[in-house]
Amino acid sequence: METFKNYPLEYHEIEIGQKTYRFAMVRDSWQLLDKIDPEAFREDEKMPYWAEIWTGSIPISRFLVSQAFAAGSTFLEIGAGVGVISAVLSANGYRCVATDYDEDALGFCRLNGELNGSGTLLETAFLDWRKPDLTEKFDYIVGSDIVYEVRNMLPILDVAEKNLKPGGTFFFSDPGRRPMEHLKTLIRETSFTMTAVHSERIQFRHTDQEVTIYAIRK
Repeated sequence: METFKNYPLEYHEIEIGQKTYRFAMVRDSWQLLDKIDPEAFREDEKMPYWAEIWTGSIPISRFLVSQAFAAGSTFLEIGAGVGVISAVLSANGYRCVATDYDEDALGFCRLNGELNGSGTLLETAFLDWRKPDLTEKFDYIVGSDIVYEVRNMLPILDVAEKNLKPGGTFFFSDPGRRPMEHLKTLIRETSFTMTAVHSERIQFRHTDQEVTIYAIRK
């Protein structure tokens, strides 16, 4: 069985735009739960969410490649996991920095970039939303399935405030999780605006979801 970083691999071929991409993920991410350090979990509640291809990463990747972004546009992916969005965008000629707070996730981002011909356009960086230390500003911030805990809502908006260029847009996908209502409330109290720009029904692996893509702008 093929492995990467000692994880057995599972591959998926997914059609996005006019091209078929190949992505690697951990074959059985549930097994990672057995490897969680109880002390680290009590302190951080760090879960191995990164190990799977999240369903929402597919429609947002399709949406993004259909847009006429200017040549040279730069992208920051937050909560990248295995890096589907960054792999797709960089394979289409855009510079992307894929970020996560798990070093193994960043390794999978690089692997999926290599599988899809991203070359040097895909970069990776460690990013903890609660302590954002990236100083670069980007034309776009992107993410999928990142609205899953209420405690993350303010940190996510802080990243947008700090790392989005003036006039930039933050695109993210969500399957209708409850914390979205909390995010909508927070947005009303900021200088940001949020609109739904696309929705798509998608079946992938064990899920069948209606996924909505939102755009946050200042």
